[in-house]
Amino acid sequence: MTTFAAGQPLIPHPPATVAALRQAVSQIAPAALPAFTRELDQAADQSRQGSDLAPLQRFI
Repeated sequence: MTTFAAGQPLIPHPPATVAALRQAVSQIAPAALPAFTRELDQAADQSRQGSDLAPLQRFI
């Protein structure tokens, strides 16, 4: 977890939902948002192809 000098998190730990994780990434590392979206899309594709939620669960 990314922290600042006082040892506290930059933001509270987000819920394990795509929307909350996307929001957290946009707040602490906006440049990483394209990679987040790309990796989410890949996990969703793998889940669809295998009819298995495991790739999405691992992503989140």
